[in-house]
Amino acid sequence: MKSTGAKRDMAAIHTMRTKLAQSEDDYRALLHTLVGKRSCADMTDAQLAVVRTHYSKLMARSGLATAAAAGSGKKVASGWRSKRPVPSEAKLPQVKRIRAMLISLERKPNAYADGILKHMYGAAAPAFYEWASTAQLTALGNALAKQQARDGAETGAESGERA
Repeated sequence: MKSTGAKRDMAAIHTMRTKLAQSEDDYRALLHTLVGKRSCADMTDAQLAVVRTHYSKLMARSGLATAAAAGSGKKVASGWRSKRPVPSEAKLPQVKRIRAMLISLERKPNAYADGILKHMYGAAAPAFYEWASTAQLTALGNALAKQQARDGAETGAESGERA
């Protein structure tokens, strides 16, 4: 039996496929190329995540909203947008530290941290840094600390916060 996350991934994949107006044959060929399976029902959670990430990138390239963004209900001045993923309780302190570091680096966007992970880990990088493992978050924090040192950005230790 598929987990709730897997069912959600499958639904998002099928929604994005429909929005992209992709034929059945093209869809099956793409699945086979990406993960070696011709059906989402036969995939593991990790394989579904790979396919969902790929479809999200296709949606972004084509200028269409992703399935997550379309259903988020978050209204902003420029239109609809998705919220960032919520990290687990165990990872929350690291994620907060990374967000603070991004702010100290002239308010770099969250996508900057996503890009660093993509550069460091390639295809193994998660789509959002909030989904990264604790080891990946530690490496990201170290990379941002080096960036702060290069840019002369203020760190928490300099402003009187704990070291």
